[in-house]
Amino acid sequence: METVIVCEDYIHINNFYCMAIKKMKTDYAILSTDSTEKTLEQLAGSVDHLKLAIIDGKLNGTSMGWDLAEKLREMGYQGPIVYIGTTEVPADKKQFFTEFDPKGPNILGQAINIAEKYLK
Repeated sequence: METVIVCEDYIHINNFYCMAIKKMKTDYAILSTDSTEKTLEQLAGSVDHLKLAIIDGKLNGTSMGWDLAEKLREMGYQGPIVYIGTTEVPADKKQFFTEFDPKGPNILGQAINIAEKYLK
């Protein structure tokens, strides 16, 4: 089953993105986490089933969102990774992201737009 990662530490924002994904296509598995460490643990070393990763900048745990994006690329994931954080991404880490879409005032609308763009 194809999987979408939503890695966002603020639960309400995380839920908006998960709702948008469910609205698009309910047969995607959603890996909803709040840290790099939890995401990597749940992936169990495999990115073959990933369809999309939506990642915040500041996360719980010891890593930032761009560290997760880098790890996913190192694991061989070549699909889209969308950065939704408002923290500036270091210049040497921008290469790991497909798109930058910082959270704005209409988070649900933004979440739906990202889901529609990448999950058609």
